[in-house]
Amino acid sequence: MKASGQIRIKRKIAARYAKALWKAAGEHKTLEDTHACLLNINDLIENSAELRLILENPEVPHEKKEALLRGVFEGEVPAIVYRLLLLLHDKDRLNILKEVCFQFHQLYLLENKILEAEVTSAGDLEEDQIKDIVGRLEKRFRQKVVPSAATDPRLLGGFRVRVRDEVCDYSVKFHLEKFRERLLNS
Repeated sequence: MKASGQIRIKRKIAARYAKALWKAAGEHKTLEDTHACLLNINDLIENSAELRLILENPEVPHEKKEALLRGVFEGEVPAIVYRLLLLLHDKDRLNILKEVCFQFHQLYLLENKILEAEVTSAGDLEEDQIKDIVGRLEKRFRQKVVPSAATDPRLLGGFRVRVRDEVCDYSVKFHLEKFRERLLNS
């Protein structure tokens, strides 16, 4: 099976776990705590190559993974999240934990009508500039927008905004490339 097919299957499985966890957290009225916890777990996995290797490597003994889960998470995370971790461990699916966290976060954003916007600029934007961009996006999409800022000096100037799969490019680089295309095609 191709890697892209495996990724789709992994996402589908993770989405099922995330939906089940969403439902259970909703019933227990712990959606906010569960969401915050999963964001922290995701960050922990992102920032610890050793943890990621242990969780995702099928050659690491089952007992070692269980001891790690107990040592790191038992009593430190909501019970519902801890049960999810043990379930993923029992089903040999700890390798999809990051994807489960991502899928749960997507459900959270959807439920709360929040859009994430990635704003990339040639240099650091002032807080007022970011607020202006967010205001325009909220007006356009009629949803709350949470920005993340990044810089890319290759843009030369201006900025690029990505919301979901949509990209609005207001960078100097983009406009120079468009101008170049028009010159070459005329």
